[in-house]
Amino acid sequence: MAFHDAPAALVLDVLLPKKDGFEVLTEIRRNPKTEKLPVVILSSLDQDFEQRRGLTLGAHLYLVKTTISPETLYDAIAKLLKG
Repeated sequence: MAFHDAPAALVLDVLLPKKDGFEVLTEIRRNPKTEKLPVVILSSLDQDFEQRRGLTLGAHLYLVKTTISPETLYDAIAKLLKG
């Protein structure tokens, strides 16, 4: 959907049914249409190496589901969209 619908930002989980979120993020960054798309990873995976991997692959933020509120997620995305 990100390649066709041109969203303003994308919230991406790491644990997905067919490909993991890291693979999806890699594809997003390789595509000229989406290479600059703001991506927030929202995952239950909370290990430092997972967070580093997401950020290294090009996520703007890596947030852990169990440590944030919906308001915090909303504020983070709003700030990201403002630039």
